[in-house]
Formats: sequence, structure tokens, C-alpha cells
Amino acid sequence: MEALATYTKQNQTLEIIYDECAISPREWDNLGTIITMNQRNYKLGEIQTDNIDEKLKEYDIGLILPLYFLDHSGVSLSTQDFNDKWDSGQIGYVFVTKEKLKEEYSVKRISKKTLEKAKNVLESEIKTYSQYVNGEVFGFKITEQKNNETENIDACSGFYEIKDVFDHIGDKKEEWIEQ
Repeated sequence: MEALATYTKQNQTLEIIYDECAISPREWDNLGTIITMNQRNYKLGEIQTDNIDEKLKEYDIGLILPLYFLDHSGVSLSTQDFNDKWDSGQIGYVFVTKEKLKEEYSVKRISKKTLEKAKNVLESEIKTYSQYVNGEVFGFKITEQKNNETENIDACSGFYEIKDVFDHIGDKKEEWIEQ
């Protein structure tokens, strides 16, 4: 696997790579559920259906946001319209039920404050899922040269921001020299 970026520090080499075996963030414990129209080329979210309106009637919805899709030199998902009439459009929704809102936020009544918190979480979940779908998940490998031999020091993957790699290894990016 070719490195996306290579850095050195003393006798160590840090390679940033794409995580080709990333686990879908939709397998995590998410607040929201994604429902999309059946697509020929894509299976996105937890529920795919031919009739979204009918399927949504099965749920006691507490909060629902539109889900937009952009397919142009990569794939992007957002709860905001991309304003590109040729390569984007609404493909579904991300929603959370009233029951799950009450359970997740330990409330008996769903307030505007609770809905705002949940909206921020749903938007963050879609951002992370968009990064995953677009292959923007990273890993790293640190090797060290000792006595003309290369020794593996550390490796990890599943990072959605390159800055998180540096946070994980406990170094500042500036401490490494980009090659």
C-alpha cells in the first residue's frame, strides 16, 4: 500500500495511509437511522426502500433531516443541499425516534435544546459517514531504522482526520519532517 504522506523524525519514519479495511461508522452505536431510496449503484444507510414516505409512517419520528448526495469526482453526503442540479439531489433522510431521543438524553419531554443537540449529532454522523463512503479514513505505520534493519514500532487505523493520527501518537505534526 502506497503512503499518502511520509514524515521522518530522527531514525523513525511515519507513513500515513488510507485505511482500506475501515469499518462503516453505520455499524457504530448511532443516534440516527438513515433511510434512502433503493439505488442501483449504492446501498447507503440502514434502510433502503422504494417508498420512503410509507416506510417513515412506521416510526414515531422525533427529529428528521434531509439527506443529500453528491456524485462528482467522489461521493459526498450532507444534511444541506449541495446546490448542484446535475450531480446531486436528496436521496433520503436521517432520523431519530422520539423514544430514542428520550432514552439517549434521559428526558421525559423533548425540548428545543434536546433537538438542537440531536441535530448536531445527526449532522456529525452524516459527515463521518460521508468520509467513510468517500474513502477518507486513514491509518499510519511507524518504522525505525536500527542496524540496517527496519523495525515496525507502531501502527493503527480508523482515523477520520489526519490530525487525529498525530494526536494518537502524542506528537505534533511540526515535530515530523514531511518527505
